[in-house]
Amino acid sequence: INNPLTSIRMAGELLGENPHEVNQIRQDILDQVDRISEITSNLRGLIRNKTPQSSNINLLEICQRCVRYADTPITDSIKIVIDIDPSLYFFGIPVYTLQAVINFLRNSVRAIRHHRHGDG
Repeated sequence: INNPLTSIRMAGELLGENPHEVNQIRQDILDQVDRISEITSNLRGLIRNKTPQSSNINLLEICQRCVRYADTPITDSIKIVIDIDPSLYFFGIPVYTLQAVINFLRNSVRAIRHHRHGDG
């Protein structure tokens, strides 16, 4: 729950800085609230031994959302290029997939920064 809350806070802070992106930031906030709701629902489901619902997930969309939601300030020194065929889908649990890709993105950014500073 902490990751979506951090993303909501960052999006809220951006509202005052960039009036041209208000609609996208507003949508990001709504998406993060939905993520919190789904995470909470899944946690309740675990208590009741329910399995989260799988669905078709668009790979390009999930990657674009993760770049927007990552709370690590990545675009200041690392350029991320997403070059994925928009017709690629896979079957999975959206909230888990989103979190896994965000974690992968953060770990990749840390590794790149670590390597750039000569520590690896």
